[in-house]
Amino acid sequence: MITQHRANKLETLAKLLAKTWFYCDWKWETPNERVMEMLMRELGYYPFTNEDEMIQHTKVDDELYKQAPQRIYGEHQIQMLEISNEEIFTQAKKEMEEWYGSDATIETDSYFRGACWYREQLKKLGSQNS
Repeated sequence: MITQHRANKLETLAKLLAKTWFYCDWKWETPNERVMEMLMRELGYYPFTNEDEMIQHTKVDDELYKQAPQRIYGEHQIQMLEISNEEIFTQAKKEMEEWYGSDATIETDSYFRGACWYREQLKKLGSQNS
């Protein structure tokens, strides 16, 4: 059984999807998208005849727009802080060899140092916001 909290989130997702579709002149291309359109039509969120109608039917809580960057950035920050130097170096080597070939020592070193610096900046930001 679906909880009211979950139902509210799904309703918000449908409204945001409707806004996205309206502004990008969306048309289905796959069977999954065809089902999505069918459901959105049943919910009354697709299609809209004009922007005023769309805005009237798809209003979501403004607080969500404020919370989203903080929540998403926070999750990204935690993931970045957990990456070890070894993982960063392995990724740096892989990326730089794809771009510059097998003799990319200087580029790998620069990439590695930059990524480590970025991780340290995120740590500093996290400690300031705690």
